[in-house]
Amino acid sequence: MARVPTSRRLVLALSLVVLATLAVLAACSSPATQQAPATQPTQAPAAQKPAEQKPAEAPKPTDAPKATEAPKATEAPKATEAPKAAQPSTASADPKLPADAATEQVLKIAWSGFGSQEPLAPWSGRWGGQAVAFSEFLSPVYHDVDFNVKSLLAASVTPSGDFTVWTMKIDPRAKWSDGSKLTAKNVKDSWEWVTAPAQKTSSNTAWALSAAKGFQDMADGKAQEIAGLVVKDEGTLEIQLTGPDRYLDHRLAIYWLGVVPADKLKADPQYLTKPNPIVNGPYQVTSIDSTGRQVVMNRNPNWWGAKPLLDRLELIVAEEPSAWELLVEKGQVDFAYSFADIPTRRKLIARTPGAKELANKLPIGIYSSFHWNVAPNDDLNVRKALVHAIDFKELANAATEGTQQPWLAATHPDLLDKCYDPANEKYFEFNPQKAKEELAASKYGSVEKLGKLRVSSNSSGAAQKKAVQIIMEMWRTNLGITDIEFKEQPSGFGPDEKLLNVDRQSISARPPIDGLWITQFASNAIHATRFMGGYKNDKLDAMLKDIATLDRKDPNYCKKINEAEKTFLDDYMWIPLWRQAGDFGIVQPWVKNLNFSPYLAPYGWFGEPYAYIAKH
Repeated sequence: MARVPTSRRLVLALSLVVLATLAVLAACSSPATQQAPATQPTQAPAAQKPAEQKPAEAPKPTDAPKATEAPKATEAPKATEAPKAAQPSTASADPKLPADAATEQVLKIAWSGFGSQEPLAPWSGRWGGQAVAFSEFLSPVYHDVDFNVKSLLAASVTPSGDFTVWTMKIDPRAKWSDGSKLTAKNVKDSWEWVTAPAQKTSSNTAWALSAAKGFQDMADGKAQEIAGLVVKDEGTLEIQLTGPDRYLDHRLAIYWLGVVPADKLKADPQYLTKPNPIVNGPYQVTSIDSTGRQVVMNRNPNWWGAKPLLDRLELIVAEEPSAWELLVEKGQVDFAYSFADIPTRRKLIARTPGAKELANKLPIGIYSSFHWNVAPNDDLNVRKALVHAIDFKELANAATEGTQQPWLAATHPDLLDKCYDPANEKYFEFNPQKAKEELAASKYGSVEKLGKLRVSSNSSGAAQKKAVQIIMEMWRTNLGITDIEFKEQPSGFGPDEKLLNVDRQSISARPPIDGLWITQFASNAIHATRFMGGYKNDKLDAMLKDIATLDRKDPNYCKKINEAEKTFLDDYMWIPLWRQAGDFGIVQPWVKNLNFSPYLAPYGWFGEPYAYIAKH
């Protein structure tokens, strides 16, 4: 493992002592439609000489670093404009270090989450895996801060006229770190590996590929390949869909679609828990400790794009919030991201000299949901009663200390097309008397016959835990329900996890287009399959398929979205907690140009301006 400077070892030692004494878990939880222009061939990052991999002393924090301007947010795309398809990269040659750059270019990242033996893979996003895999295993494209699609492995991603077939051209210079060429078959094999039942991760590839022909057959173990992924030649992959998807290129931008070496994983399923895997991105894990909490990444010596300015990335996964806060406060890390509540993070920024929020502009909804067909959730009147016993406005205010707004919907008012319909807020009326009547009308008839309710915050974040506990108290107060068991993580219930009643998650759309957001409630999407325990409404599915065919300028576009939302809300599966526009990390003042993608991963090594560490 790379040598860690003495000052850093002291802080890490303190962090690990705290981690060893406290057990706290953290978790998180990701096509509407104007005629989108076909993606144009993309000039990918220029090749460069292999980078020298020598350890560098991390920059020492000063007592009072000078504050710099926080990255300025730009205007979001206008609602009437279709998101642009993959645009040519601006990188044409290796960038040069700016005059104010520090001698040692090492970015230290603190991530609040799990340390574990899960692989450092694109689908291991719950504890920091996405922060690593984002730089090792590239998706075809990625989103910049303004939701524009930018090329990575794909030189172009082009739809057919009816949006039922998309053709992806691999950048001809793309290769693995062992020097071998990256091919269309590598992409197909990777996505099929993640979709295979043995991996239990098909919900990740489903975000983009659920409409691909044969996807469900492979996810169910009925087929050995996804029929709709067709290798046309070495550099061309065709994605054949069962219906139109106008924004598949945006779906392909999620880190879950990062291309991994499937042949290596077939030979050794634990391949990505080990250092020095073959990669196709600009960085490669060269050291990882036995717990997965400390990871060192050096430049990929065979990276085929323009060389990033940062020589090395160091990731510390801090399970205990106080350890994570200490690393930030003492200036021992350059960038930090946490699933903790926003008030806590802002208080930390206030007491950290010069630190700034690094925010994206992605509208996000924090919610809980019922698990479909788990008693007593299996009765519509029980779900209605539990919803109407909640004062949602008081809930949002108390849980977030007034920092976030109440959310009385399934869609989000800050989406680009502005289809939000306030009339649907009626579903979340606070009415304890009505709740009691609905419970009495259920097949259970009374509180005594409901049985135990099992609920999880799916997070160690204070706001998330507080929100779920407030709901529990409202159920006790307004309905007399006392047999409620709470766990931070669903796994905490052990064998009874299958009896989980209420799960907390988050939802967003990348890009934040109303039609794309609403289609996430389809029965084959992750929110229904995983977070609602297999929820399915055939009428809703048909409506969502129709929305996927509409141009965003269609006069019925918003009307149909509103009708679909109403159909979903009629089932009372949804417990909205609060809404927010954007999520953010904490960046130290000496870090320049470290942008934040709409899917919660820092970047600054794929195009100008490049991230670097300034003198301090």
